[in-house]
Amino acid sequence: MKDYRTKRIQIVSIFTLLLAGGLIVSILWSTVSNTDYDQQYARNQEKKMIDENEDILCGDIVDTNGKVIASAKKDGKKQTIQYEDPYAYTLFVGLTNGKDSPETYGLYEMYQNDLYESAEGQKKGATIQMSIDSALQKYAYYLLSEQKKRGSVIIMEAKTGKIKACAFTPSVNGNELSDDWKEKLKEDGGYIKPLLNPVVPGSIYKITTSVGILEQGLDQKTVNDQGSITIGKGTLKNSGMAAYGPVSLLGGFLHSSNVYFGTMGKDYLKQAKLEELADRFLIGKNLKLDFGTVSSQFYANNKKVTFSDIQNAWTAIGQNEVRLTIVNAAMLAQTIANDGVMMKPYAVESIYHGEGSSKTYARKTKQQQYKTVTNQEVADRLQNIMKTTGEYYTNQLTGKSTINAGGKDISIGLKTGTGEIGGNKKNSIWITSMAPADDPEYVIAMNIYDSDKAGKSLLGDIISLYKETMKEGE
Repeated sequence: MKDYRTKRIQIVSIFTLLLAGGLIVSILWSTVSNTDYDQQYARNQEKKMIDENEDILCGDIVDTNGKVIASAKKDGKKQTIQYEDPYAYTLFVGLTNGKDSPETYGLYEMYQNDLYESAEGQKKGATIQMSIDSALQKYAYYLLSEQKKRGSVIIMEAKTGKIKACAFTPSVNGNELSDDWKEKLKEDGGYIKPLLNPVVPGSIYKITTSVGILEQGLDQKTVNDQGSITIGKGTLKNSGMAAYGPVSLLGGFLHSSNVYFGTMGKDYLKQAKLEELADRFLIGKNLKLDFGTVSSQFYANNKKVTFSDIQNAWTAIGQNEVRLTIVNAAMLAQTIANDGVMMKPYAVESIYHGEGSSKTYARKTKQQQYKTVTNQEVADRLQNIMKTTGEYYTNQLTGKSTINAGGKDISIGLKTGTGEIGGNKKNSIWITSMAPADDPEYVIAMNIYDSDKAGKSLLGDIISLYKETMKEGE
């Protein structure tokens, strides 16, 4: 009896184990089956999304008047960008080899999601409307390219910070990019991202030093300029060793006296004030703007060091470790032109889908104050000094102190600059300016790198740019 019960228990146990095993196998099979199904479903969905994205054409980039300056075309599944002008826009607007390509720069990198995201029922991404005027952009690039050097130029509204044109040389043919275009650009001395590669500003930087001199009431303080001055183991010289005798701020600015500004930087402003002025003008900052990041430098590699007396003098005249881009140069003049208030530069006016009355906007840019750099009195006084300087150089070039632009005679307020590069290089030459000088509407700055000329040699191009910019007012 006992053996029978034991055997019965064993049979039930075996049956239970078999039943449980079958259940486990069934569950496992179901899990595996469902997992395979889920993975296949996910793959199908992913492929569907990829196919749909491939069908979406990259959005257009248009100028302030709605003129298409860059658009995509399809070559099979690949998309390529075609520019209305193959050279004038590329290094400011940007370049791309297609969505998610590592070779993507400028607006195509910053606004990729917008450019490849379509509205419901559409097969094209958003349109980016820039503030640049295509005619001005091409004219600015033409003047720059005539210099046959590495250079940059910008036209900005003085009261708003809106960029009307910004071009760089050497450029690349965006419509026919060669396999080695980056290498060729580098060989020619250019950069894919020129706004991340600032250069020595020379005397245009004296705008910041002048603000410090005016704020501390030192503008009537005279320096006996004999053409050069020895400071410690260094020597500071004027261009051509020109000597101007006793000069105050007006004479020092007009003649761009290195002796005057170097002495003021060494004896009165000194490192702490020079650094504080740079900070107010956002020099040494990485500015994240709607068209890219703008990099400048006050200390090399942004590492603070203690300056010697000669380094303070060099800094005050825009040498030593100071480096600026064309956008920073424009911001110097724009701040003075706008009563001491720096506006945030911008180049993207809006991002939208659709056309005409059916447009839907993802973004509309409003002008924005960056900061108040100095008070209106200081700005007005420096604006008058820049006007006097501009009239002086304009008269030297044309025989008249004014130019005719927009149907009226106007003065240009400006500061020239000739920065010493060092080594076997020549000069980094500049003009940053405003016009009409009495009530500025526009700021124009220009830079040519590795030039054997001086900054004032750019005045003819600056005058041409103002005439072209103010045409619409005639």
